[in-house]
Amino acid sequence: MSYQLAGKLGLKNIRFLLNSKENQSKLVVFAPKADVEKISESIFASGGGNIGEYSDCSFRTNGTGTFTGSKLSNPKIGAAKHFTEVDEVRLEFVIDSWKLSRAIKNMLKVHPYEEPAFDIYPLNNSNKIMAPVR
Repeated sequence: MSYQLAGKLGLKNIRFLLNSKENQSKLVVFAPKADVEKISESIFASGGGNIGEYSDCSFRTNGTGTFTGSKLSNPKIGAAKHFTEVDEVRLEFVIDSWKLSRAIKNMLKVHPYEEPAFDIYPLNNSNKIMAPVR
């Protein structure tokens, strides 16, 4: 919060007085290949993917997602009650914990799936100087 305020005040060379641990998370999202860029952009715009002096950082792994929707489901890909395989990408982002809820909210707005799969892992990394806010 104080970092955001200092940036709005135009202060320069902003640094943590004490680099805290355990206040960052890793957000992992599974998405169809066609939607990777818009989902990544939503998370970057929410403050995800900043590591020290670098922004827009992510890790991407190709894989196959599978599901069978119930008769009440409305899948964008495949059909209800049918086993479906989708070429997906596992997207990983480091994010400050206080930005996590906004990043998830924004990701869910652009994710094409009715029930997107995502994971949150607490990290024990020390914060570094933060990259410029977009």
